[in-house]
Amino acid sequence: MVEQDQLQRTTEMQSDIKQEKIAIVFDDSCQFCRNQIKKIKSMDPANQFNYVPRSAPDLVNRFPILKEMNFDSGMRLITTDNHVYVGADAIHQIARHLPTTKSFAWLYPLPIINQVCKLVYKWIAANRKKLAGSCDTGTCHFE
Repeated sequence: MVEQDQLQRTTEMQSDIKQEKIAIVFDDSCQFCRNQIKKIKSMDPANQFNYVPRSAPDLVNRFPILKEMNFDSGMRLITTDNHVYVGADAIHQIARHLPTTKSFAWLYPLPIINQVCKLVYKWIAANRKKLAGSCDTGTCHFE
């Protein structure tokens, strides 16, 4: 919650910089994350998003708000007016824009659904390398 509050204040300070498209910033060193981006792209026939790898050399120049963020907490979605959504909140925003998922994205704000989604996302974020099968034996485990 503290990170989201900090993002809100920082976003308000940078509101004069506009993006052309909604940006999804993802961990490109993570196979699971790259696979999920491929799925999102396949469900995005209108090409509504810019897909920006976390390792992009110009990331902080394009999105100064991301400079101080811990990316281990999840993907980032940055709206055209520079509002930043993190983790499950980012997934919800993506779902609102995709034709195949927008019909049930309205469920996310419901308290129990929201809490479950955030817990599931947190677990997935913590175990994303294991889920992709990219861990050597004994180097990572499910939390």
